[in-house]
Amino acid sequence: MQRFIAVFIFAIFAHVYYGQKKKIDASSYDEWNHIKNEQISDNGTRITFEINPIAGDGALYISSGAGAEVKNIPRGKSAQVSSDGNTIIFKISQPYDTIRALKIKKVKKAKFPKDSAAIWHNGMDTLIRFDKVDSYSIAEEKSSWTAIVFDDNDRFKAVEKKKKKCFLRKKKPAPPKITEQGKATLFLNPETGQRLAIEKADAYAISRLGNKIAYIRNSVISDSLDSASVYLYDTKLDSVVRVFHREGSAKNLFFDEAEKSLGFMASADTGENKNYTLYVFDNKRITQPIQSDWLEEGWGINDAHEPYFSKSGERLFLYTSPLKKDDPKDTIPADEKAQLDVWNYKDGRLQPQQLLSVKRDRNKGYLAVWNREENKFIQIGSATLGFEGFSQMDGNGNFCLGSTQLPYERLMSWEGWFSDYYRISVATGEQKLLAKKVQYRPYFSPEGMWFAYFSQADTTWHAVNCETLEDKSITAGIKARFDNEDDDHPMAPNPYGIAGWTKDGDIIVYDKFNAWRINLKNEFPPQNLTRTRSSGWEYRYWKQDPEEHYIDLKDVTFWEGFNHTTKAIAIAELGRQSIRNIYRADAQMNTLIKAKHSDKVIFRTQRFETYPDLKVTTTAFAEVTPISEANPQQGDYNWGTVELISWKSFKGLQLEGLLYKPENFDSEKKYPLMVYFYEKNSHNLHRHFAPRPTASIIYPSEYTSNGYLVFIPDIKYIDGHPAKSAYDCIVSGTDFLTKKFSWVDSSKMALQGQSWGGYQTAMLITMTNKYKCAMAGAPVSNMTSAYGGIRWGSGLSRMFQYEQTQTRLGGNLWDSLNVYIENSPIFYVPKIETPILIMHNDNDGAVPWYQGIEYFVSLRRLNKPAWLLNYNGDQHNLRKKANMRDLSIRMRQFFDHYLLDKPQP
Repeated sequence: MQRFIAVFIFAIFAHVYYGQKKKIDASSYDEWNHIKNEQISDNGTRITFEINPIAGDGALYISSGAGAEVKNIPRGKSAQVSSDGNTIIFKISQPYDTIRALKIKKVKKAKFPKDSAAIWHNGMDTLIRFDKVDSYSIAEEKSSWTAIVFDDNDRFKAVEKKKKKCFLRKKKPAPPKITEQGKATLFLNPETGQRLAIEKADAYAISRLGNKIAYIRNSVISDSLDSASVYLYDTKLDSVVRVFHREGSAKNLFFDEAEKSLGFMASADTGENKNYTLYVFDNKRITQPIQSDWLEEGWGINDAHEPYFSKSGERLFLYTSPLKKDDPKDTIPADEKAQLDVWNYKDGRLQPQQLLSVKRDRNKGYLAVWNREENKFIQIGSATLGFEGFSQMDGNGNFCLGSTQLPYERLMSWEGWFSDYYRISVATGEQKLLAKKVQYRPYFSPEGMWFAYFSQADTTWHAVNCETLEDKSITAGIKARFDNEDDDHPMAPNPYGIAGWTKDGDIIVYDKFNAWRINLKNEFPPQNLTRTRSSGWEYRYWKQDPEEHYIDLKDVTFWEGFNHTTKAIAIAELGRQSIRNIYRADAQMNTLIKAKHSDKVIFRTQRFETYPDLKVTTTAFAEVTPISEANPQQGDYNWGTVELISWKSFKGLQLEGLLYKPENFDSEKKYPLMVYFYEKNSHNLHRHFAPRPTASIIYPSEYTSNGYLVFIPDIKYIDGHPAKSAYDCIVSGTDFLTKKFSWVDSSKMALQGQSWGGYQTAMLITMTNKYKCAMAGAPVSNMTSAYGGIRWGSGLSRMFQYEQTQTRLGGNLWDSLNVYIENSPIFYVPKIETPILIMHNDNDGAVPWYQGIEYFVSLRRLNKPAWLLNYNGDQHNLRKKANMRDLSIRMRQFFDHYLLDKPQP
């Protein structure tokens, strides 16, 4: 009896407690914060991150790690941290309310007050502040030197002294008027107090260690003659030297790693299109290393791409291209000129693609290299073959890699992306074809000895010896699949990729679960390094240093793990014998960053119930310490829970899905069910959905907070029948729930999807009437008309989507017309009885918005209940915050009306 009373009292208390918790709605969004721009200094002593609300003022946080005080700087953002962690420079934005008030008054953005910047330095009690700042930067390594560029150009302007007039003295001619270009710039070392103020600088560069700073001052003399000067500031000697002064203009400063050489470009041309010369200042002398007769006729140095030295400093890489010519003088009035685009069936790229890439095409450059010791110039990139080229091993490798898509540009419209790859000798420029029609990303070994690519023909990895050009399959004898075994598209599955290379010339490739070490010289058989398929663990190499070239298997290496059964994550150590988890969590990894020169690690993990706050640990993961709490208010809200469920589809497919329930769930009640879907989502079991305005989809946290169940099923597709596949998986999943759980209200279920999910929503309501209402965002409604459409955001034809990728029809319109009709909602509108809300925006760059219009006007013609939202000028997924907030409200009103019996909005 006493136990019954205790349970009864607890039940009453729980009901009262959850009844007091708030529900998430549009008024709640601004309470939620998000963490961004988290980073750790190279030596691991300083951590910075931002916590920002959706609307309002955020803050920058500075921490020294576990247990240390966290400094809060209101409105701080975009921090840059010195490698030793002693200096941090950041922006301080204007107050949110100030800017909002100006927007209400319709003040132009150019007249808004400028942001400030501040420097935090270890040991200083106060910040060093600067107002009206345009940009800033800090030295890359072992230095606190910073550069600040200001918006007010008169900050360091010299004040001229007024001279007394003498009427007896003959009047001298006025000196030429000199107009400096650029912006006021300050170079400052907060550690030493050393500073150099420049009245106006056009550009600057800080050397890697901060021992040298270069800057350019371009000016116009008497409104006609351009003048360019390049200065070098030695921060150790605190001295400035002008190293270059000529008529014209200069740009693109760059240093070598050793800080011994400074490079830049200059041109004496005054036209819009200038012919630049490359200069190198080295040991107190300036040279022009690239001779004009070394370049192809009509070619010059491309100024749109910044040159760079190899890490050793022995090579200088630059880009060349055909010289641009100024447009001829216009002799015809604008109204007498025809304006048109000519679409040619022989063109590799369609006109929309060409128009979108005009700027990139005009600025395209082709890699070249100057070998300093031999004073030899080698052209690497090729306009004829159509590749730009890129270097290896920080420019120290023997070969460069070139690729071209020119032979396959037309195929992009319906088959896919392919490239031919070439090996180019840095010493001689010799080009050798390595592989043709490669579809997926290939890999070039760091020293340039091996080229690895995945062959669609035999579904194995191949390696090409760049010296002998021998091409051989390296995974044919391994009993494992190296292409995606779960892929269900008509096109050939993509490979899982590679982890990297060892110094011994081995390559490490992935299957679904494991990593395989393959010796390319056949000195030993392939080795399965992880051996975890049976346990469901997938491991991928954790590259802790972005500049790392080789994986050292002689030492302990670290790997990221994901369990396909439980959806847990792990960090693991791989030793000589086996791999073992040193950290495991039923969570999803957000951020994982190791300090470059320290064992300190910052990371973020999320669960549906837990926001991904920032944590600090070491590579041993022995102790994990949270250093942020972004959303303590979440505890005041009714949230939810999530569980992984499994069932068999009508066709017997084993499926998984996610079921979300309210935090105050009561199994004695009936709950409406929201069904959201895209393709596969079960791996996102632990994804956290912070309340915020939506770009297109429902967020489970908001809907569970308001008394809904949310179901997200996985979908497995059969080529040619995406609609039937969606029905088989989605409807079988909802049937499973309604039969197994009495608390699912089968009379109040709804569908929601965006893009591909929007199409499936639009199609499903032609196949079943069991859903009370539906919302489809950016749906394709007519496969026959969409097939010939354009993805206006990229200019690509949509054909490849239907024949090869997401739509999975597997054939062209003429050979597979019945398939296109079978999967088009437009032809089955008479069967629809479900009220539907559609969103399709007129600036959609992915799905042409006339697809939504076709669907809506068909529904309207047959008097079906339908509403179409077009957010003027917005995109496929909404970008404008006001529109996102509006959509969030309208979707909730729509579903609340049909599923919660609230009044029609």
